Amino acid sequence: MLVKHSRRFLKRSLDHVLRIGWRLETTRRPVTGDTVEYLRLVTLDPDGVTNDYSVFYSESYSVPVLYLSRYSDSGELVAPSGCEDCLTPTDHPISGAPVLFFHPCRTSEWAVLTPKSDAGLKYIPSWMSWPFARFLGIQEPASTLFSMLNGIAHVFGLSALLRQVKSEAPFRGWWIANGLIMILCWVFSTIFHTRDTPFTEKLDYAGGMIANVAALTAVTVRLVGIERLTRTGTMIMLGAGCSFVYRHLKFLFGVSFDYGYNMKVHLAIGGFHVIGWLCWAFLNRSTCPYAWKGAAVNFLMAATMALELLDFPPFLWTLDAHALWHLSTIPLIPLWYS
Repeated sequence: MLVKHSRRFLKRSLDHVLRIGWRLETTRRPVTGDTVEYLRLVTLDPDGVTNDYSVFYSESYSVPVLYLSRYSDSGELVAPSGCEDCLTPTDHPISGAPVLFFHPCRTSEWAVLTPKSDAGLKYIPSWMSWPFARFLGIQEPASTLFSMLNGIAHVFGLSALLRQVKSEAPFRGWWIANGLIMILCWVFSTIFHTRDTPFTEKLDYAGGMIANVAALTAVTVRLVGIERLTRTGTMIMLGAGCSFVYRHLKFLFGVSFDYGYNMKVHLAIGGFHVIGWLCWAFLNRSTCPYAWKGAAVNFLMAATMALELLDFPPFLWTLDAHALWHLSTIPLIPLWYS
């Protein structure tokens, strides 16, 4: 049973692991004699500290778990700087030697603290994620497909807008720009889910933030009223949005790739965005019969993000909570453009 689970969790992403130096090792437990497969990586820090990582499948937690043997030149077991609270001293499950055990419940803390310079540590957040079966080399087939369908839905919606909305309509330019940004966002998402690399990850994060800020800017214009917005006011608003995106991405890519911080920023912007649409729909409920659509679509878009809170093994190693989130937004796009 242990070998079966080990293979399911470790071999699904073995090609990624081996490229950065991990090894898949097979041994037997000294007491029970059970055959165990586990991942192992040994690195040496510039200060002479040896890091020996071992990843085992835990039947207790039903996830892969990490054991870290980290010794200084003097042979002292030391914890990584800043991660002391994430690790607990214990015995190695095979050798019985003193090691540090990373508790699965502290995943988010470890992911934030791990230095980017260590290849072993960089991969740790990846093996904590669910493995996916590849299709034609695509790392996450379902998320890739649904990202493409979201982008295609925006293409059709934007095409309909260009045909049906008169060129003199006051908000036409804003919605065209918003539609193009959304298409670009989903293109970046498709690329990222096709092949997860540091560059494509940055594309995905940049696209998401640009789209979120653009949507907030658009609803702000809607609330203020384009007839009240001067050219100077428009430039100030666009400049503020671009400046915010630049500073956020500069911090994220240049200072700290903090997933928690990025999510909080997205939630804050999304919250203001939804509140803005609800206010606009309420204020214009009697004069704009379509006002409910804007409020409904954006409220439901925000509600679908709750799927990100779910965590379950990918169905057929393909369909996970993140893919379901992308799937759930597809039918809302035609309503947005209608």
